[in-house]
This record gives sequence, C-alpha cells and structure tokens, in this order.
Amino acid sequence: MITYQLAWDKDGRPRAENVLFREQPSGKSRAEPKPHGLLPASLFAVSFIAAVATLTGLGKLHWLAPATYLTASLLTFCLYAFDKSAAMNRRWRTNEQTLQMLSLVGGWPGALIAQRLFHHKSKKVSFQSVFWFIVVVHLFAVTALAMRVPRVFFGT
Repeated sequence: MITYQLAWDKDGRPRAENVLFREQPSGKSRAEPKPHGLLPASLFAVSFIAAVATLTGLGKLHWLAPATYLTASLLTFCLYAFDKSAAMNRRWRTNEQTLQMLSLVGGWPGALIAQRLFHHKSKKVSFQSVFWFIVVVHLFAVTALAMRVPRVFFGT
C-alpha cells in the first residue's frame, strides 16, 4: 500500500509528494516467493560436480577439475547473493560479464543454484542465452575429455 500527498508542479501538473510505502494490511501477509526450480537445478548442478569427481577418481580427468568447479561455484554463488542484495538495496552492482566469466571458468553450477534460490538473473533472456551456452560447452568439454582415447593406443 502506498500513501502520498497530491501536489502541483510549477507548470500546474499533478505530482506525488511525501510518498510512503506501508505494510500489507493485517491478515494478508506477504509471502516470500518460493524458489522456482530450485530442486531440479540443484540436482543437476550437484550431479555434474559428482560426475566430474567420479571421472577424476577413475583417472579420466585431472584432480584440478572438481576442485575448480567447487571453488568457482562457491565464489559464483556468493557473488550472485551479493549482487541480489545490492540490487534490492540500490548499491553498486556486479557487472553481468563478471558473472558470466565466473560461470565460464567453472562456476556455472553455483550460478544455476543461485539463480533459482535468489530469483536473480533468471528471467533476462540475453543473460540466460549466454549462461546456457556456457553450460552446454562445459557438458561437451567434460564429456570429450572423459571419453578421450587413452595414450597407450597412440604408442606414447
């Protein structure tokens, strides 16, 4: 609910003054929006990191792969939380390119969970197009690396 006083500018046009945002009337509590798709997104992200860890244990990937995904995901998740807070409080924001770059270097699982949990950057089509392109690139890259032919077949 918003209250205001009607006033007039110097050209005689109406304008609002002393605008106040009031709480919801009693009996109508404002429920927090439920995170849409949080469980599937979390399962997808955690399953990917688990698969990377498993492939590392099988000797298919370097040990830095799961470490990179975990570290980058945690950092990216925290940056999304910071940016959402900044957006809500009209403070300095994180550049979208920075968020995408962190996803590109392996933070996309954390970004995906943060997008669903905080409802942040999840509706902007241009941002999501780049984000999902990054996810697909990572899926293909990990699959290609894991399926590479062992060096023994090349005689080295």
